[in-house]
Amino acid sequence: MRLGILGPVLVLDDAGEQIHLAVRQRTLLAALLVHVNRTVPVHQLAELVWDGAAPHNAQRTIRTYVVRLRHDLGPAVAARVVTHSPGYLIRLEPAELDTLEFEALCRHAGAALGAGSGNEASSAATEALGLWRDAPLLDVPSQLLREQCLPRLEQLRLQAAEDGAEARLRLGEHDGLVPQLRELAGAFPLREKFHVQLMTALARAGRRAEALAAYQNARKVLVGELGIEPGPELRAVHEFVLAGERELARDRPGDGVPRVEVAGTGVGTGAQTSAAAVVPRHLPSAPGHFTGRQDELLILATLPNRPMQSDTQTVAQAQTDAAGAVVISAIDGMAGIGKTALAIHAAHRLAESFPDGQLFLDLHGYTKGHAPRTADQALDFLLRALGVPTERIPLDGELAAALYRQRLAETRTLIVLDNAATEAQVRPLLPGTGSCLVLITSRVRLKGLDDAQIISLDLLAESDAVALLRAVAGPDRVAPEDPLAGEIAGLCGYLPLALRIAASLLRHRPAWGLEQLAGQLRDRRRRVSALSDGERGLPAVFDLSYLSLDEAHRRLWRRLGLIPGPDLDAYAAAALAELAPERAAGLLEDLVDHNLLIAYAPGRYRLHDLLRAHAHTLAAADPAPESEAAVGRLLHYYAHTARSASVPIARHP
Repeated sequence: MRLGILGPVLVLDDAGEQIHLAVRQRTLLAALLVHVNRTVPVHQLAELVWDGAAPHNAQRTIRTYVVRLRHDLGPAVAARVVTHSPGYLIRLEPAELDTLEFEALCRHAGAALGAGSGNEASSAATEALGLWRDAPLLDVPSQLLREQCLPRLEQLRLQAAEDGAEARLRLGEHDGLVPQLRELAGAFPLREKFHVQLMTALARAGRRAEALAAYQNARKVLVGELGIEPGPELRAVHEFVLAGERELARDRPGDGVPRVEVAGTGVGTGAQTSAAAVVPRHLPSAPGHFTGRQDELLILATLPNRPMQSDTQTVAQAQTDAAGAVVISAIDGMAGIGKTALAIHAAHRLAESFPDGQLFLDLHGYTKGHAPRTADQALDFLLRALGVPTERIPLDGELAAALYRQRLAETRTLIVLDNAATEAQVRPLLPGTGSCLVLITSRVRLKGLDDAQIISLDLLAESDAVALLRAVAGPDRVAPEDPLAGEIAGLCGYLPLALRIAASLLRHRPAWGLEQLAGQLRDRRRRVSALSDGERGLPAVFDLSYLSLDEAHRRLWRRLGLIPGPDLDAYAAAALAELAPERAAGLLEDLVDHNLLIAYAPGRYRLHDLLRAHAHTLAAADPAPESEAAVGRLLHYYAHTARSASVPIARHP
């Protein structure tokens, strides 16, 4: 069998016959192939198949599509599609999937080049590039899926082209390389390596004037597009050409270019530049009208308070401290509670304590239209932010993580990892030494990060909620002592995002007063939908949390929207969802971990008013007989419990 995504999706059975798939099954297969040999959760498959617009019943539909896909693939290929909680994976060997073979050949080409075997490197690179039939996923209508895999594949392709050209330069194939390198330098003008190789080939072929012209073209693009001068490698080749040198280190293992002295390091590095010169300042602007959270800010302020900050500390003491465990704070809470705002606000206050830089990365754990960033994607971003040239970032994830830790070793760098989905997503992004501070935000309680300082955000106090409402809407719109301001804060559930949206509505609708806004919010059924002001809206924000759940948790969540009272226990949940009490208790605790439920007492759970309204809206889409039966079971449970309790009361008047 043979499968491929380096072009239109390709499926060949054991007999070499091509299998054609319907568009949904083809997209589903492509999603599995992009994550080959890794489990893809059902909710993530749904987002990829529907390109970020999955319907509420998407997880159930995905399971139907998997059944159809297995049928269409035939027994041999279908056997490789495996059910593995919480989703599915496809198991394939490198020879059975073009991307696996492509990556293996790219690694082989790089290793052969490093070992000085030009013929082997050239052959492997040529074979790797030959696997591309067309643009990857050409017939897959999922922009989300393409965004997830194309950047990495394209980088691998460019690296293979570089390695192949480097090998041929070492083999003396200068003239034959010039047309290919002109095309590559023209297609990827910001990739300096192709300009270096083109100049090298021209110079070795005796075409010195053309080599100098190629440098001027490259410099014009870099200055015009990026506002930067050429890097040390390109400048070094230029200087050699100006000096009339035609033999540019042909026999030196490594880059095939002169060694370049990097200012301030005393080290010749070839193509490498000093990452130490790059001090990233990536924090977004501080959130406006930040209100409250004084206790949490105090906790965060103490995290970097280490002896290393003392001016009297010796270098040896600093190195000892840096070898300690990395300092991590994981901030969690329900959607809209202000996790990112707190992290950014705290990061700006802490920035002076981390002179080596501040990194910020949105992991897209809960972002509409975006799949969560993989560790490889995140490491690629962070390493480039630390000044590592793209072509120097290892293709292997473990090597990339090791390089990331090496770059951060003995530095004082602040890293903000925003919007994380799981512990597994952030673990490869943690530095290896205690001189750095990592702030993580997530809607899920990251209990698996044993050494992290967990900060679970609660709702704002009423005074802080009113202060936020007044700050955003404007003091002329909200009087500090107006009782309607307190009512609106309560109707917003003291949730920062809801308060900001309500204040924005008030600010941009001059005809509205507090009474009109309160009137819009008093209707519980319309309250969540009313809290929307264009790009921001509670329904979409809450939907992302709901869609991250599997079907069992989604079903229970919708049932919770039917409860008549403010809270419930596991037995009531079991009645609603027709589950064993033990199973219901486990699901409820999972919802607590996802910050969708509040465990306010042992065995007792309640919903935030706005989340309860959201669950009620979702429940309304279920078939009426199912919802009526669920409510009937709940009322029967309440009646049975009341009767059971009345017996001992009657016996002991």
